[in-house]
Amino acid sequence: MRITKIFMLMTLVIVLLSSAMAYSVDLTINGNIPLGASSYFCAGDTCTSGSISFVEQELDPSTVIMDFDDSNAADDPDVYAIYVYPQDECHLGSMVTLSFDDSSSDISTHWNFYKQDADHCGSEVVDPIIKIDGIETACAQISANTWDCGIVPEGSEIDFSANLLGAWGYPLDFAPAALEKYYTSYVHVDFSVNSVILESEDFDITPGEAAERKEYSYTLGSEGDYILRIATNMEDDCKCEYRDDQTRSNYKYKEVIFTVEEGDIPEFTLIGMGALVALIGLFVYMRR
Repeated sequence: MRITKIFMLMTLVIVLLSSAMAYSVDLTINGNIPLGASSYFCAGDTCTSGSISFVEQELDPSTVIMDFDDSNAADDPDVYAIYVYPQDECHLGSMVTLSFDDSSSDISTHWNFYKQDADHCGSEVVDPIIKIDGIETACAQISANTWDCGIVPEGSEIDFSANLLGAWGYPLDFAPAALEKYYTSYVHVDFSVNSVILESEDFDITPGEAAERKEYSYTLGSEGDYILRIATNMEDDCKCEYRDDQTRSNYKYKEVIFTVEEGDIPEFTLIGMGALVALIGLFVYMRR
């Protein structure tokens, strides 16, 4: 999954260049709220899914000490990934990476956990696909979120789909089960036509999912303009913090516009009407 801006801001990297695998190090982590931590062995950019925990909880629940020594090491690991997470799952977790050598000393660091400002939360709506009567159609993009498909016949069947992305980035290619809840996005999606909501759904996007694709269908009616919209918000995700002056600030959407115009009367209809007028004329003539 992509690494979001928030993750890049939260990631602290401590690298102690190693020349020999012999060390005994205590990592002390202090937090602004009660926290926990777990560690993983990594080789290069790949970390194993099996967790090796060195956590010793101190008397203060906002302090964790992790003991590292070379007897715990895997076969020549390059680095440890340390996940630090708040006990309150409405705050965002983070990570630190470390490597040690025989000159490494004890390390102490402080973590400030916080909620994400709602302006930066949200499930982005991307990769829209528009089909008219089952045929994928390239419509004109007139703004960042809007496409115009022009004039279409009455009764056209429209299929409108898009990918909905998770809000929280994840740094590695595996998702420890204990940490999944911190990086799960709780998303609400609406499908509307001319601002009338026709379908709604609440769903989760977990760290292992790149996106959730949603598809909706609608049959265009009589003459007029039709705006079909797929929109998301994350107002029910407690990791998004709202100020008093914010309303639906994590609202994301994509929309497409269609115009249905009254068409010409079909030729067979005109012929039928002409025959009817002729019959009426003949009937009137014979009554004279």
